[in-house]
Amino acid sequence: SAAELAPSYNPGTTPPQLGCAHYSRGSKILAPCCGKLWPCRLCHDSAPDRPCGNTTLDMYSVKQMLCMHCGTLQPAAARCASEKCGGGGDAAAAAAAAKKKNMRTTAETTTASLCTAPSQYIH
Repeated sequence: SAAELAPSYNPGTTPPQLGCAHYSRGSKILAPCCGKLWPCRLCHDSAPDRPCGNTTLDMYSVKQMLCMHCGTLQPAAARCASEKCGGGGDAAAAAAAAKKKNMRTTAETTTASLCTAPSQYIH
């Protein structure tokens, strides 16, 4: 719907930032259980009118996101893959770059500090 595609804003930020009451972020997630776009999984879980009836959204089942900056529906990733947002149009490359950025090396070991979520956009 048009309301789903429209940007949403975090009401607790001044000036207003994209996101919701739970997170400031530039994307929405497409919930596979109900096929609706939500600002975050907590918005899905707390909505009394969600059509799927699921009480919780499995964040690992989310495969697509909508960039609220450019309006591109795309595979879930750490950043927008659209050329409109400077992502070069390659979601796989954007996801790989985000993972590489989150790798850190210490003197003793190399550890991955990757988030357990598929991307920073899915919370």
